[in-house]
Amino acid sequence: MDIVLVLGIAALLGLIPANIAKNKGHSFSLWWFYGWMLFIVAIIHVNFIEDKMKATRDRAIQPVSYVQSAPSTEIRSSQSVVSYPTVASVSSSGTRFQELYRLPSSYYLSGCPVIVDAAALLKDNQSGNVLAQIRLRNISEKPVISCKIAVKTFELNGTELQGVNKFSYLDLNAGAGETFGAKIPVYLPDPVTRRFSVSVIELVFADGLSWTSVPCEWSKFPDTSAISEHFQDDELTKQWHIEFGESSEVAPQITDGLFVCTCGAVNDANNERCYQCHRSQGEILSLFNVAVLTEKKEERIQAEFEKAEAERNVIAEAEAARKKIEEEKAQRKANSRKQIIKTLKITIPIVCIIGIIIALWPGMIKPIYDNYRAYKMAENLLNDGSYADAIQTFQNLGDYKDSSERILEAKYKRAEHYVENQEYALALSSFRELSSYSDSKDRLLSLETQIYQEAINARDNNQYRIAFDNFTLLSKYKYADAAKQLLTTHYMRGDYSVLTGDLKIAVDEYNSAKDYSDAKDKYISTSYLYACERAEERQYADAITYFKKCGNGYKDTEIRLQDAYYNRACQQLLQKDYVGAISSFANCKDYKDTAAKVLQAKYGYVVDHKNDTDTTTYNYLKDLTSARYSGAQAIYNELYAWKAIFIAINTSESDITTNKTTISKYNTWYVHFKIEGGPPNGSADLTWKTFWPDGSINSGKFQYKTYDGDTPWVNGWYETPAYGTTGKVTVTLYIAGESIGSASFTLTN
Repeated sequence: MDIVLVLGIAALLGLIPANIAKNKGHSFSLWWFYGWMLFIVAIIHVNFIEDKMKATRDRAIQPVSYVQSAPSTEIRSSQSVVSYPTVASVSSSGTRFQELYRLPSSYYLSGCPVIVDAAALLKDNQSGNVLAQIRLRNISEKPVISCKIAVKTFELNGTELQGVNKFSYLDLNAGAGETFGAKIPVYLPDPVTRRFSVSVIELVFADGLSWTSVPCEWSKFPDTSAISEHFQDDELTKQWHIEFGESSEVAPQITDGLFVCTCGAVNDANNERCYQCHRSQGEILSLFNVAVLTEKKEERIQAEFEKAEAERNVIAEAEAARKKIEEEKAQRKANSRKQIIKTLKITIPIVCIIGIIIALWPGMIKPIYDNYRAYKMAENLLNDGSYADAIQTFQNLGDYKDSSERILEAKYKRAEHYVENQEYALALSSFRELSSYSDSKDRLLSLETQIYQEAINARDNNQYRIAFDNFTLLSKYKYADAAKQLLTTHYMRGDYSVLTGDLKIAVDEYNSAKDYSDAKDKYISTSYLYACERAEERQYADAITYFKKCGNGYKDTEIRLQDAYYNRACQQLLQKDYVGAISSFANCKDYKDTAAKVLQAKYGYVVDHKNDTDTTTYNYLKDLTSARYSGAQAIYNELYAWKAIFIAINTSESDITTNKTTISKYNTWYVHFKIEGGPPNGSADLTWKTFWPDGSINSGKFQYKTYDGDTPWVNGWYETPAYGTTGKVTVTLYIAGESIGSASFTLTN
């Protein structure tokens, strides 16, 4: 039995416990592998594992609970919802400031753009002064930049005291709804003050306009009512909140120049929008209408009723679906038991068979199956033309069935394939290897004859490449006169190439023909013709190569070779290949003006390579200066002139950084230099002269030769300093009698 079929059946059986496990919330792939390997154990085990999906299925069939949205009644406070922040106490500890009195309400004046938001009377326990803290609020749409107030003060019995006629809040920028003044104390003149009142007497706005009033009594804010108190209907109140939000707690009103917004903010009646909630005054007042609000309320209640009815229908449908799911669940459970029993009846015998196969597989079944499979694979490879792989696979089978015969068959077919594709070398080798198989000997003889005849035909038709390949192959196996025919083919192609004017191929073919007939003579004569042709075409490198092939003594080869070298060198000279030109001129030393041309090439190289480290430049310049070539000496001096660069003058042998312009005649002095230049790796003898202030001169020669980069020094002193002359001292360095640099300084007492 094919093991693949067995494994396929086992894999399919493994799907049974895998699907049961999946329905219980376990891994499908793990249980499939478990069932594939140990089906009988897995099919029993899976019926006892935990059902992780039971809770999910139970939740899925539970009725959906819906909560109907019913109208609700919200109890709201009956007191005014308009609130104004109080002035914060200056000190929470009460040790310094004591609150004496607080205005019981906010105050306003009809038409005034600001209101008194809150105010308190405080006593400073350290100084005994009484002060007022007043918070004002801008209720107009224009920013306030300054405000002037008047404060009246009273005793507890109501007797009026000296107040503050004018107090200014300056440098403000209070926008709509913003407060100011709370942090600015207003000190009162009489410390017995216990009551006070405030009135605004002047305002200046950011646009330059102002508002003024005389000091007067301001009114308390009008009473406001909550929306719930105003409508006395919870559904109307709810509808109002739907329209304007939960923060809309105040019944809006316009009274005495003020607009009280539903959010509780007090605005100037002229403001189009509330500064706090930014709602339109017109929109708020237009909806503050029982008839309009009642219509919207009834539409909402009808929509809520319809929604609740729809939710009740959904609940009923969910309940029906739950019952149906429970019934289907019970049916599936009953069917599952029947399926398990049926599955066990089918699978137990199959598992037993699989167990027997598995037990016998390693020792008996697998080797047979492997050989059978490999044999089939080798046959398929042979039929597909994959001969090398087929041969290797049959060889690996050893003596299995007729593998040895099939190897010979595969090699024979491969040889035939080589013939069809004109791969004659491989075909000949293959048929020789199969000499005793079938008609291989006859096929070998027939193939050699075929190759020989194809070579003759190809040569007759001037298809020399085919002829060369075939005769070369047959020569390897020493077939007939194939070796002689190969030489003949080279000779014939040489003649053919001369006729067609391809002299280079002719030279190569005569050379390959070697000792055949007069091939050597034709090789020399054709080389001469080709060299002359290349010389006429100014391809002097090729001309030189082929004139050399002619050897000495053939016609005028020697003079033509000299001419080719000369022309090649001149050509290189024009191309600025100076080194190549000099090399070529070396092969025709005494020809024409070669000597002058060599100097010209060397000078060209030097001009293009003005580099004092280039050895070739240096060597060429030596030759050029020896020949007194024009301009050479100037370049030589430019590149290789010696120079002494002054570094420092001081009284130390080793200090090359400190520089002095004057030195006492009682000290030994040192003049430090750095030597630069010279030929590559060159050296020179260095001498010096010292010119003293009294006109005397002394000189000397350095002990060692100097090189590029050396840092020598020259020193001097007076044997009897007291009698020494002061003045300028100059030190000059020389190479070959030529000055290369100097330095001066002054000797002092």
